[in-house]
Amino acid sequence: MNIRLKLQLPLIAISATLLLAVGGLYYFWLPDVDEKATAQIEADTLKQMQVVAAAIAPPLANGNLALIDETLRQVHRRHPHWIELTLRNTDGIRLYPLFGLRSTEDSHHDYIHRVGEALAYRQSVHLTLPIAGTDDKRIGYLQVSVDNHELARVEQATILQAEAILVSLMLVMLFVGLLIQDSWVAKPIRLLVEATRRLSKGDYAITLPIASHDEIGQLAVSFNRMRDKVHRRETSLIEARTEAERLRDTYAALSALNGFIAERPTPSALFRRAGEIILQSLRPDFIWIARVDWERLRLRSEMIGPEPVEERARIEQAIAGIRMDASAESNIFQRLLLSAEVQCLPDIFKEPSLGAWWLLLQKHEINSLALAPIMLQNRVEAIVAVFSRGPQVCSEDKLKLFGELAERIGLSLEDYDNEQELQRHALYDPMTHLPNRTLFMGRLTDLRAKALVHRQSSPFAIGILDLMGLKAINDRLGHNSGDRVVDEAARRLEAFRQGDDLVARLSGDEFGLILYPRAGDPHWHATLSRLLTALGAPLNLPEGEIVNIQAHIGLAQCPGDGRHPESLLRRADLALHEAKLDESSSYRFFRPQLEEQMLSRHRVQREFLESIRACHLVLHYQPKMDVAACRVTGFEALIRWPLADGGYRPANEFIGLVEADGRLIRSLGRYVLEQALSQLTSWRNDGFDTTISINIGARHLLAPEFLQDLDEALDAHPESRHALKLEVTETAYLADLEKTGIRKIVLI
Repeated sequence: MNIRLKLQLPLIAISATLLLAVGGLYYFWLPDVDEKATAQIEADTLKQMQVVAAAIAPPLANGNLALIDETLRQVHRRHPHWIELTLRNTDGIRLYPLFGLRSTEDSHHDYIHRVGEALAYRQSVHLTLPIAGTDDKRIGYLQVSVDNHELARVEQATILQAEAILVSLMLVMLFVGLLIQDSWVAKPIRLLVEATRRLSKGDYAITLPIASHDEIGQLAVSFNRMRDKVHRRETSLIEARTEAERLRDTYAALSALNGFIAERPTPSALFRRAGEIILQSLRPDFIWIARVDWERLRLRSEMIGPEPVEERARIEQAIAGIRMDASAESNIFQRLLLSAEVQCLPDIFKEPSLGAWWLLLQKHEINSLALAPIMLQNRVEAIVAVFSRGPQVCSEDKLKLFGELAERIGLSLEDYDNEQELQRHALYDPMTHLPNRTLFMGRLTDLRAKALVHRQSSPFAIGILDLMGLKAINDRLGHNSGDRVVDEAARRLEAFRQGDDLVARLSGDEFGLILYPRAGDPHWHATLSRLLTALGAPLNLPEGEIVNIQAHIGLAQCPGDGRHPESLLRRADLALHEAKLDESSSYRFFRPQLEEQMLSRHRVQREFLESIRACHLVLHYQPKMDVAACRVTGFEALIRWPLADGGYRPANEFIGLVEADGRLIRSLGRYVLEQALSQLTSWRNDGFDTTISINIGARHLLAPEFLQDLDEALDAHPESRHALKLEVTETAYLADLEKTGIRKIVLI
């Protein structure tokens, strides 16, 4: 019997037994399930009806219908599956009909369905039981109908019992099959596994018994033969293991160095750790790593090991004394610089021109030397030197590992330089080379963190400096001149910086300042005055023009004006807005009133926008008189903002704020256009023909959406389009009207 049949035979036996059991249940037992369930329901229902009949017989004989009603209600609640419960007298007349509907929340409500407006109940059993009085004389009948749910429940219980028997039988057969499989298959395999385990530990005395001639028996024969071959090859495996250990050490050194490089170390930390790894892998007597200073043509030691190193000062002096003239191959160091390849000296005393190294190495009985270059951007950046009393550092495998380690160190240095360059681009402005907004905010966050940790910090001021007139210079002389002004301003600001002060470029014409108190000037007034004076020195532009850099500065003090970076910047910006009210260079410090004024402005702007949306604003129409003719020539629309007390808010409290906000001035302009045109249409319908002049904010007039807003308003009132006049009060904007397409308005 082969192993396949041994594995399949228990499964076949289990399947056949299950098939016979299922067939027997299906053909001999399941057909009687319904009959048995019905008989069980009839017997159970009859017992329950007899109890009910005994309970209602006395009140039925006495004619106590109220007691009968209460009793039958309780019975119906105890037996909700009785869908009909009827009491009749001996003549068959229904004395008490009581219908109980199964609750719609019942999980078996499928036995209740509608037929039109009626409810239909499916019943499985209907029983009629005579009720006897005290003299055994029949006094009535009790009728009960049981729904299909009860029959289904009994049938389900019977089927579950059959399933339990079937599962038990299956488990028994499965257990027997597992015992047979264990005896035929699992036990021989366990013996084979145990023999393999003992063989892996070098125990060659084990022999597998051959109990059968199936595949497992053949496997036992093959195992015994393999055991003999493994025993014969053990010697060769020991030799291979020795070579594998050498390779393991090699790759362990490379893996350790790569793992440290993945941590992105600084060059100094990299040299220290790389020296330790080289000491562990190559096992020299000592090592040094030195960087090449190409400007001075000398070496600068970075690492000497192992620690502690005797005569460190003499070694560092000897390293600094190495000649780095790469124009001639005067010694091994020059050959390294010219070839950029690993160099080795099995006998250093045959190398000329080593100078002081001869005496130093002879004192420590060093005989061999190996050098490896660390390359960066196709140039030798550093040199690694290993020294040994024996020639082992010059073996081929160690020289190969030495070169690979040096190459990885060079790649790490290149990655570090690239990362530093990326960081410079991320944290510094490319044009002025000043810190950018990211570094500026990071510095503020660090200052706040230090204050939280140490519970104290030195006072400082945060400033926002805005250059005046930069846009005009860009428009008039070009962006090159504007960049020249920004670059010169950055240079002057950086030259003015002292100590821990920070100057950063936040945006095109904005600079950020972090200033610490100067000696004799704790409140920065003299400092800021000198700063603005230095900035304002004349600057000669390439176009031949001379400009004076003007600037406004807004400042907030920490901790007096707050500690959170965003809060300080916001308050410095408020102070900057106040400084911009001066036409010349100036600075302002934050005052709490500025924040109150800002909140007030925002509140007025918000309420104004809500009043426009709610149509609370009104227009007053002021007559325009022709004094000579003594007649009214038209009207001028004036906006008024009603208050709750019946008065009006003064125009100077909100007009300036509205005109400074592009969204509000546009909303106001559209609102005034609609109201004025509606009034013109109303007057025209009343037979009053006149004109209305309205004031249009210059910011709205210069907006690209102005023509669209005007077209929409005129399209809604086409009959009044020629009676509307537009006036612009901000004459400073008149020079820009050509940009708005104002000629098109004349054609409307």
